[in-house]
Amino acid sequence: MCLIRKYKVNTNIRRNIMTEPELQKNLNRYYHLINILEKLVTSIEAAFLNDHRWFLYSTKITRKFIGHCKNLYINSSDAFVIEDGKEKIETQYIDIPGLFMNVRSQSDTYAILYHLFFDKTDWELRRLRFDLWRLDSIVGWVRQKNPFDYNEENNQINEIIDKILHNDVFKNLGESEKKFVFRNSNEIEKIFANWKFNLNKLTSKENKISWKEIFINSGLKGKMFENAHSFFSMYVHSNFFSVNHLINQSHEQTIKDKNFAITFSSFLIALTLDDFCASFEKGKEFASTITSLDLEIIKSFLIAARETEKIKYFA
Repeated sequence: MCLIRKYKVNTNIRRNIMTEPELQKNLNRYYHLINILEKLVTSIEAAFLNDHRWFLYSTKITRKFIGHCKNLYINSSDAFVIEDGKEKIETQYIDIPGLFMNVRSQSDTYAILYHLFFDKTDWELRRLRFDLWRLDSIVGWVRQKNPFDYNEENNQINEIIDKILHNDVFKNLGESEKKFVFRNSNEIEKIFANWKFNLNKLTSKENKISWKEIFINSGLKGKMFENAHSFFSMYVHSNFFSVNHLINQSHEQTIKDKNFAITFSSFLIALTLDDFCASFEKGKEFASTITSLDLEIIKSFLIAARETEKIKYFA
């Protein structure tokens, strides 16, 4: 895939005018960004081969994120073949709601990645969040299984609980704060693990944090969150607007919507590249090898998406 030689991000990602050639150029850049991120993750995994330390789970979450990105790229094609008896008819098929649902999944995956691994906070606090996140997932999985068939998961649960109880940040919390993030029990149904918290809010009445707060903390510009994440959410829950979205939709509007999804996803890729390159020495080495054009593309998306003071490596 070739890229145009000169490139500048248009921050008004839902602008009124978008042509087919412009969309194709954006798709080419998007394809290239996905490959840059995948190469970075592969280089980090190779550097830590057979290393099972907890913070390397960040690459596994990023693999999930990359999978969503690849699906978005593939599903941006309009071609669909209808078999009508012996005849095959190629027609146009545009699943805009599906693209928006995909980007919402990308958004949530990135929010978890940042909150667990890249938040500028105490190392032990991030480890505590990670263990609570693991515990919450495993307990949720066990609740769906036969109650007499979870010996393997039970060993993991006991191991994680031990790590939580011995975590220095957890040990220094007050009793009510401890209950807000973790409640242990011999009954699987009563175990409670809350990874979605900030220390500075634990003592306040409004101690719960939202997805929006996690995003804003990552440096994503507030206006961008308001204009995009809530909009994408409507397609996850299939509200009246999203069900009727395609009725009387023009071809021009379809092109604009596809570009909206691709551009917002590109913002998330740029944020992830910035996080990894700032946090891993191997990431810094990788960043030093990319071309000047790649650097220009990454920085353009990053400047458009992240508050200036929160840009880490590509400032």
